[in-house]
Amino acid sequence: MASELDLEPQDARGPLADLTLVELDLRATLAILPRMAVDLLVPLKLGVVRAVRVLGPGGGETSPARSSVAGFGDSELSLRLRAAQDMSFTLDVRVGLTIPWGGSVRDPAELQAKGLTEEVLPFALGRGATEVVLGVQARRLLSPGVALVGFGYARTPLTRTALGVHNGGRVSGGLGVELASEQLRAGLIPALYHEGPDRWLDGVIVAGTGRTDLAITGSLTLFASAPWPLELSLTLPLTLAVSAGAPHSGAATLAVVLSHAF
Repeated sequence: MASELDLEPQDARGPLADLTLVELDLRATLAILPRMAVDLLVPLKLGVVRAVRVLGPGGGETSPARSSVAGFGDSELSLRLRAAQDMSFTLDVRVGLTIPWGGSVRDPAELQAKGLTEEVLPFALGRGATEVVLGVQARRLLSPGVALVGFGYARTPLTRTALGVHNGGRVSGGLGVELASEQLRAGLIPALYHEGPDRWLDGVIVAGTGRTDLAITGSLTLFASAPWPLELSLTLPLTLAVSAGAPHSGAATLAVVLSHAF
């Protein structure tokens, strides 16, 4: 949930929203070789808006709003390779692309220049441009039931959005510990997350983008060895730095994951 900011319009331009976002991720993995698989992610999103503030020409005022939008977010299609594996260590690497089904926001300066007065969508369901995805995940078994886990993830845009926005890159990485028994698995992973600010065609920052967070994720998996394991996780972000127009604090994320192998 993002809250409104007291910022000068020249610092950033675009819509800020007080909203709640619910996301349902559909994931599928197809093994094509003993150490190679194709991963597909299709997110479905629902956003409920309570207030909107548009920074930029003629903007800066906050107004109540009760609206919602639902649809597809950006999908990810990637190839994953098990680069190393032995009794105590595994290393996976993956590379892929995003499919920009989620769209992007309109530039308030463009709307004003054209004399348009329709309401600007206060947030987008996706990034609006094709991006390259790179990832790495490692797991080292320290002792029976205790493992060290780490990951790295990066996204960088290949193109501008259809509305001319140049997306900033995103990178994250973390290292933590995992405890496991036959039916339970618990993990704690602190991670750093950084996103560069998105920019309009004239170089002005898109409001609400650009931040660096320390995110701590705790997870608990029930029925870990059952056909349908259930994972619960909570991520709490601590904002370390923001660009102009970005929310002062990130949103806590509660996730529920149900998986099955055919």
